[in-house]
Amino acid sequence: MNIGARIKELRGKSRINQEQLAENIKVSRGNVGDWERGRAKPGADALLSLWRSSSRFQSIGFWKVNPFRPTKTHAY
Repeated sequence: MNIGARIKELRGKSRINQEQLAENIKVSRGNVGDWERGRAKPGADALLSLWRSSSRFQSIGFWKVNPFRPTKTHAY
């Protein structure tokens, strides 16, 4: 599942619309729509805003892993 589909699915579970999500993370509603349709991908700033401000998303499992912490270490 791509990030846009995941945002749409979990936004629906959170019972918020695109405009509410966009306002919460300080982007346009059009950006959220473009992400959900796969026309664009959220940038690092938008993902960070989602992560920081989305207690609803956190409570329903949007972030299955911490995106800022490596899950594996490699010895080179």
